[in-house]
Parts: sequence; C-alpha cells; structure tokens
Amino acid sequence: MGALLSSTQRADNPSIPLTFPSRQSQSQQKENGEKVGNILRHVERIFSGVFDTLLDFGDGLDDDRTPIHSGTEGLEFQPKVTTKMTFSLDQLKQIKDNLNVATSRCIKGTLEKSSITITNMIGPIEKISMANHPVSGFYYIVSGCPRSLVVTMVSYMGKLNVVFATEKGLIDTEKYKSCIENAFQMTLKATGHAVS
Repeated sequence: MGALLSSTQRADNPSIPLTFPSRQSQSQQKENGEKVGNILRHVERIFSGVFDTLLDFGDGLDDDRTPIHSGTEGLEFQPKVTTKMTFSLDQLKQIKDNLNVATSRCIKGTLEKSSITITNMIGPIEKISMANHPVSGFYYIVSGCPRSLVVTMVSYMGKLNVVFATEKGLIDTEKYKSCIENAFQMTLKATGHAVS
C-alpha cells in the first residue's frame, strides 16, 4: 500500500503533501512534542511498526472446522467473495467517547488455530488522485491467505472502509454484512446519536 499511496497526490492541490490522521490524541502529541530529543522513542516506533508488519504476515496453525472455517486444504487457492461496508469515522469516535472505551492500538502475537485474519491501515484525510484522476474510495484485501474469513480496514476522507473476503459458499455474506451494519446502527443509537 505504501508504494500505491506514494504514487498518489492530493486532488485539491498536488503541491501539498498528503496528511494522515494521527494515532495519538492531541495531549499525547503535545507531550511527545516536548520530548523531541528522545531518540529511543523514535527507534521503538520504527521497530514496533516493523514487528507489527511481520506479524501481519505470520501464519497460524491448522484449525478445526467451524462456522467461519471450512477446514478445506488449499484454501488460499479457492474462490472468495468480497464485500465492502463504509462507516463514518466521526460516528465511530462518538460511540467510543460515549461508551468511554479504550481502543487497542495493536494486537501482537500470532494466534494459534486462527480462522480469521484482521488487518488495518490509516489512509489519507484528503481526497487523492492518481495520474490526475480523482479517487473516490479505495480498499485492499489480503489475497492468498489460507483463511475462510479475511477482514481489512482502511480509513479515507473521514470514512472507514471495511472489506471482508470469505470462502465462497461458506458464509452468507449479505446476512453477515447486514448484521454488522445493524449492530453499528444499534450501538450508535444507544449512545444517543442520530442514525443516518
């Protein structure tokens, strides 16, 4: 994705670099700004990012048959069905704030007997263009993965694109998508915000 994004530019003004949302709160940014000279913090972040990336490519052990894993040999070569959903980052933040919950920054470790792979990426805030053609939205999917369910998420222009690829014929993708969207709307409504 880095190579793809490096070939894009801002659609509104190509001379200005793309900006990405920060993974830190404003208070954390201020605190870290006061400690610019701390080289160990920068080294830790670099190695942490490399470590997390390597773990993303890690592979779990075999899993028994479950509702989300068929146990089929050569699963990475079987046909998949891909489905996309989009959620507002502002609404997700409202839910997080109203429920007063912390968000996990990363999950480290390779899961044993995993049936699902989940990965995410922070995308640009502004609309991008590629070869002077505006990009209305984008997502990625991990292919060749021996999992019956793969979920990827990427933020772009204030939206979170959630894509899942499932083993063809194993999961009712429309029902799965509907359940996730309904759960999101119910949670948003429960936090006292208007459902759009």
